[in-house]
Amino acid sequence: MLNNSAKLYVPQRGKAFFKFWWKEELNSLKEASINSHRLWKAAGKPRSGPLYQQRQSSRLQYRKRLREEQKSESIIYTNDLHEALLDKKGNEFWKCWRYKFEHYRPSGCKEVEGSTDSNTIVNKFAHYFSTTYSCNNPNRTYSLQQEFVAVRANYFRSMKNCLLDAELVSKTISNLKRGKAPDIEGLTAEHLLFSHPA
Repeated sequence: MLNNSAKLYVPQRGKAFFKFWWKEELNSLKEASINSHRLWKAAGKPRSGPLYQQRQSSRLQYRKRLREEQKSESIIYTNDLHEALLDKKGNEFWKCWRYKFEHYRPSGCKEVEGSTDSNTIVNKFAHYFSTTYSCNNPNRTYSLQQEFVAVRANYFRSMKNCLLDAELVSKTISNLKRGKAPDIEGLTAEHLLFSHPA
């Protein structure tokens, strides 16, 4: 139910979706570029003339400013970024810092077990992990699984000496850390934190 609700009502965005460097000027340049493109398209996409010139000019202006602002992302500190970093604690701060200011440097490794062909390397990795994470004895694996299912069916734990109330559950949920990996069902701490208290 929580997963379905999240899919229906919670917009999902990539981590770079909210650009702290985006300015109102870029909005107006983008709008002008879109409008001039629509006019040019409605006129039959001419290859010369004032509509074509206007389209090219708007497009170039927008792209130029966009590139400039994207470059400034890694070299200019803005108040928005400063505030965003201030809200972070410990590890979260450094993760955000590395994402914004340190760029990925690929390693120099180009060879795996004497192979340099990417397809061969991928197949070697696939073979290694499929053999490593497979059971040694399928019969024993099946019997252990059946044993677990039988024991679990009869499992009962008394809650007689355990004080469990809505306040404790609410407090525990509010202390969950955000941004962690989902469980096997795809549920995250955010599903519980932002769902209705009921």
